[in-house]
Amino acid sequence: MQQIEDEELSHIEICSIVSASLAELIKDDPLVSDLPSDSTLIEIQSQIAVEYGQSISLYLDRPSLETIKLAVVNKSTIKDLKIAIEKQVGRYMERQKKHTTHLSWKYFWRKHWIVHNRNKLTDNNKTIQDYQIKNKDHLQLCKRLKPNITDMSKR
Repeated sequence: MQQIEDEELSHIEICSIVSASLAELIKDDPLVSDLPSDSTLIEIQSQIAVEYGQSISLYLDRPSLETIKLAVVNKSTIKDLKIAIEKQVGRYMERQKKHTTHLSWKYFWRKHWIVHNRNKLTDNNKTIQDYQIKNKDHLQLCKRLKPNITDMSKR
């Protein structure tokens, strides 16, 4: 860490020094070394919880986009999983700084399914254990198909 004498530093300079020091610590720590250098406290705590077996790591495969790594508590519900996805995608979008638009998650979840081993995770109140989701499993995002209008008229 840099030695700072009796200099007066601006807030931005102090933040950059602290960020550089944290990045160095994260890089050298085997528990969290695979996290980005600008990781949040929640991301670091989640990764440590995975290492201690309190949480599991999941990978969200998105069509034509990067896979996103998630950490969720072992007994999470599908609703908790969706919230974790929302937060992680939000962080990903902030890091990329390509997207300035707001993503409506209510609309998104009406148009997409989370799929695990060809099973749609439809019930928000079920736990991830109910769907046999385990550590390091891959989940997929799939668009929901529009209902066939002719099928609906037969009801």
